[in-house]
Order: sequence, then C-alpha cells, then structure tokens
Amino acid sequence: MSTVENKMRRSHGGYDFDFDSDRWPLKKGKSLSTRELRNTLGATISHGCISTLAHYAERTASATASQHEARFRHFVSFAAIGGSLKEITSANLISYRSSAFQTFGDDRAVILLRPFLLTWKKLSHPGISMEVVDLLESWKLKKPMVGDAVKRLDPDEGPLEPAELAELKNSVMAAYERGEITHHKFTFFLLAAFTGRRSIQLAALKLQDLDDTCYEDALTGIAETKRPLFLIHVPRSKQRGASFRNSFKAVAVIQPIWAAVIRQRADIISRFETILVDFGITLGKNELAELHRELPLFPSWSSIKTTIEALINISTEYPQPGISLALHDLSKTDAWHQTATGMGLTIQENARLSGATNRSGGLLHVSPKRLRYTKGTDAARAGFGTFVIAELLDHSTTACVDIYTKILPEHAASINLAMATSMAGLARLFLGKVVDREADAFRGDDPAVSRVLFKGDGAATCGSETECGLQRLPRPCYTCQHFQPWLDGPHEAFLLELLRERQDRLTVLGNPVMVGIEDHTIIAVINVIQRCEVRRGELAAAAESDIRSRTTSTRTKLRPTHQMRKLL
Repeated sequence: MSTVENKMRRSHGGYDFDFDSDRWPLKKGKSLSTRELRNTLGATISHGCISTLAHYAERTASATASQHEARFRHFVSFAAIGGSLKEITSANLISYRSSAFQTFGDDRAVILLRPFLLTWKKLSHPGISMEVVDLLESWKLKKPMVGDAVKRLDPDEGPLEPAELAELKNSVMAAYERGEITHHKFTFFLLAAFTGRRSIQLAALKLQDLDDTCYEDALTGIAETKRPLFLIHVPRSKQRGASFRNSFKAVAVIQPIWAAVIRQRADIISRFETILVDFGITLGKNELAELHRELPLFPSWSSIKTTIEALINISTEYPQPGISLALHDLSKTDAWHQTATGMGLTIQENARLSGATNRSGGLLHVSPKRLRYTKGTDAARAGFGTFVIAELLDHSTTACVDIYTKILPEHAASINLAMATSMAGLARLFLGKVVDREADAFRGDDPAVSRVLFKGDGAATCGSETECGLQRLPRPCYTCQHFQPWLDGPHEAFLLELLRERQDRLTVLGNPVMVGIEDHTIIAVINVIQRCEVRRGELAAAAESDIRSRTTSTRTKLRPTHQMRKLL
C-alpha cells in the first residue's frame, strides 16, 4: 500500500491519478485499469506490479503504459493457477514463451514482457528474482515481421491501390458536396490523406499551428516573385520522452487544402464565441485572441461545454478573472481536443458515407493507418529513397522505411485495354451521369460555357455552375460528379489515346508513378463506355418493345375488319 505522500501521481500526459484507484486517467480519452491485476495477483507481487505500472504511467506515453499492462495481464491469465498468481518463476515464463511462439511464430509477447519485468527488478520492487532476470537476459528473441500488411499489399489492411485512393477521394468529395459529410470531417480526411500523419498527431493540432507567414522565392521569367507557403506545424509523436505538443515538424500543403483548413478555423472560432455568449462569459480582446490560438483544430465540443459549465458551477460568486485564467489553462491541455480514436472513426465514417469500393468490389475499409501506408507506398513507387520517405512520414530514423522501398513496383507494368477493362469493374471512378444527348443534360441549353470538347468535337456537358476553366481539357472531367458525357461522345477514341500515352510513358520514363498517373482517368473513361453500352441496350430494348407494341395494336385493329369481310 502506498503512503499518503506518494498516493497521488501525475501521468506523462499531465493527468493526476490515485495510485490506489482501480482506474488511472493517462491522457484525453485514455485510461489504464488495474482492477484485474489487483484481484488476480498475490500480495507479494501485486505491489511490485502496480508500482512498476505507475512508473511507466508517469514517464512514458499512454500507449506504452497500456501495452505493458495488457501484456503482463495476458501473461498472468496464462500462468495463474486457481485464478491467482502468487509468484513469477522461470518455469511459467518458459511455458508462456513457448505457447506464444506457437501462436505467433515469433517472440512478440515476450518482447513486451521482458522490459517490464526487468524494469520491475531495477526499481527494487518485490516479486522478481535474480533467477528470472538471468533467464530473461539470456534469451535471444525473434522479432515479428514489421509492416507485413504493406509488404503483402494486403487488400484490407495494407496500402490502397491508386485506383482505390482515387475513387475514395472523388467519392468523399462528392459526399461532402451533397452535405452528407461535414466540413469538420472532410478537413480531417484531407489532412490524413495528404500528409500521412497519425491520428494522434492531427488530433493534437491547434489553430496556432496554421502558418501562412512564410514565402518561397521563385523566378518567373525575369521578374522575381514570392509565392506564399501554406504550412501546418504538426506535433510529433512517438518521440522518446516527448509529452503533449512537445515538438513539431512543418508540413506544406497545397492551396485547396489550406482553404479547407482556414474555413475550419473560422467555423471553430465562431462556434466557440457563441458558446461563451451562451454561458454569459465576456472576455477582453486580447484574452479572446489568446484563447483562439489555443483552440483545437478538431475540437470536442461536448468537452468544451462540460468544462466551461463546471468552471461556472465551482465559482459561487462568478469571478470573471478567475474563469478567464482557468479557460486559458485548460486550452493549453488536450482537454478540448478530440481523441485519436475518435478521429480514426471519422475516417471510417467518411469512407462508409462515400460508398467507395475496394479492388474486390466490396465496401472500402479505410483507416488513418492505411492512408499512412498509402503515402509511404506511393512515395516508394515514385522512386524516392528511404530518407525522403522517412521525412514524409515523420520518422526519426529510416529503420522502418524498408517496408515501403522493398515492395515490387507492380504498377510499372504495361496496361492494355483488356486489363484496364477488368480493373474498371472493381472501381467506380466515374461519378457523373450519362445523358442521351446534349439537350438532356443539366445546363445543356448553354453550350457556349457548358460543352466539353475532345479534339474539337463535343463529348459531354459540364453541369457545374461554378466555372472551373477545364472545359477544353477533358481528362479531369471524367472523375468529376458534374460531368455528363453524351451517349454518342468520342469516349472510345479518348480511351485509346490515354492508353497510347501510357505506353509511351512506360517506354520513355519507366517510372511507376509517372507511368500510372492517368490510370484513374482510364478507369473512369471505361466506366463511361460501359454505362453507354448499357444505355444503348436499354434504348434498343425500349425501341423493340415499342415496335412490338405498335404491331400488336395494328393487328388488333385490323382483326375486326377481316372478320367482317368473311361475313360479307
């Protein structure tokens, strides 16, 4: 039992916890339960185990402490006799390692367990004998395969195929424009897909991390111009000893993503100020500006409301300066941020609402980890080296980057019409609507601004009421939801041109990404051609039905006359 003096501890994430409590809060949305271990372990080793867990909770990331607790609990469930474990022996450790090796084919279970037990002994807590220490230190452990899903290009857990990623982006954009995906969720998807950062990193972003004060010098002709850089200072994670928002790495984003992020910032500031008004809180201009800087880019509004309400309730005389200071202190923590788990669920929900399909034709399963794998894999396909990929994914070393560089450049292979056609059956990259003729299209009555041309010939109608300037360049149009290709448009000719260009790039460049840069467009064009074939079949069937109906009607009208003639 701990003494009164050291009963209260503080986690690495900045949360206070009671050593004697069955549940320890470690960070926002993350806690560690000690109840099962307290109930299962004998008195001698219980204190040593809980004290060692407290050591990890105070000094390491919440995920690390939780992993050690889960692994030791797994060992206890294996070694306990009669529902209780009285001591840790060499015999039960050897049996546990053997059993786990048969299950996993490696020593992943003991790799986590060994440092926990050695730290336990190093801290001089009771329960670990020197015999156990000698055994653990003598083992040469087989590590599990790192990045197996990436190396195997696993269809459910590995990186997305280029066609899958293209369909996902197009489908999410379409769902966003239909109002099915909120701007908040759409912005997170854009950052996750574009930057490849972990959920825990993006969830930790604050408004002050958005930076458009830097410029990139560039030469345009003779005159020197300055182009703005849109930077997001992303908090780093998985850094040894680092705490919440301890270090950062700047990521440059393109203007469309920056525009989405800026709108997100404006929405957050507006909603936060509305909440303050609703609670009757008035702050000075400088105080409010400082709070704005500390607001999360992806806030938990329920947490914000709950904490503000709690502050008001404990302020019996409603001292405004005290509430202002408390709000300022809270804003600097992770209390108002969404959790990394919640952000991961946001990505899954975006994919579900978009209706994007995978390479097998089923619903596409997406997670932040898969988007991260995709970012690294695409960089490897483009021929970037390990140091560049490590920088792109914010790795401190190149130790884990080989999983991307060692995959085969399978997308460098030539693609012919038959292969492209089979690929098109597994990806729905055309999101628009085939129309029988120009007059049937939305905005088809204004061909001067809506007609899309291919080599001077009409091919489709653009249904967007926002001028995009691409009416004379049909490549991006085939993956746009506003695109309305005509039934008799030159889509087959356009497809053959794309395939010829792809083969030329393969011959000249041999670069996987540069070769496959138009693959999503190729599949979208095939989608259009296939839909046109279906529509022609429908029209032919309707015409045949109409002819049959008119023939039957004519015969029905003639029959009475024929019968009357027989009677005459």
